[in-house]
Amino acid sequence: MSNSATIDDIAISLDVDWAPDFVLDAVSQIFIKKRIKATWFITHYSEGIQRLFDHQDLFEIGVHPNFMAGSTQGNNFKEVLDYVMNIVPEAKSIRTHGMVYSAALSRMFAVDYGLKNDSSIFLGEMPYIIPQLVFYNDRDILRVPYFWADDGEMSIKKIPIFRLRDKHFDGPGLKILDFHPIHIFLNSNSMMNYSSLKENYDLKNCEKKDAKIFINKGVGSATLLEEIIQSNPNSGGFKTISEISDLWRKNVQGSTY
Repeated sequence: MSNSATIDDIAISLDVDWAPDFVLDAVSQIFIKKRIKATWFITHYSEGIQRLFDHQDLFEIGVHPNFMAGSTQGNNFKEVLDYVMNIVPEAKSIRTHGMVYSAALSRMFAVDYGLKNDSSIFLGEMPYIIPQLVFYNDRDILRVPYFWADDGEMSIKKIPIFRLRDKHFDGPGLKILDFHPIHIFLNSNSMMNYSSLKENYDLKNCEKKDAKIFINKGVGSATLLEEIIQSNPNSGGFKTISEISDLWRKNVQGSTY
């Protein structure tokens, strides 16, 4: 970390998005075998989710509330937050599903639920990203925007790129990457194989042998993740979002922030 408190690390986060357990198990093993830290934002409880809790030396478990209409987590903001916080009562970090966000929600996160880190804002490949500390009387929350997302790469850009040498992940500023376990499992480089899987199977109940048919054999989310891990981009190794937050808060103590 520089004297100006700019964090240049690459951090890996994952939005679970109701992925089946065989996907969670396969993807988590990538991190466990290589001893890579990551932050998982969970949407539900399952045996696969529970196995993530068994590796808290590597994994921070945050929450991923769905505030959109038809949410299976609840009928209003409070019900949804109660649902996910009951699964992870010790959660410090949050990212909302679908980037649903407001000032009122930010206050709820900090004041009513004691959350410390909010990664709900997407600043696609913007340089010089730094956290922002927001105060609500005697409570505060650190906004830590995310820099890149695999679904964003596929749905926003005309030509998705999943090769590290063609990305700009070595620029200045914090770079929180947002992967989705299902896209890692399928090695997605477009939404086509994911959409085909959902057209043929109920994703929550499909089996590994069914999903394997739709795995992309070329470059994609999984090969990019592998390249990032192999590149070992951070001098101190990969960090969880809470670890980045703790370093930031320590650095700005005594400043005018």
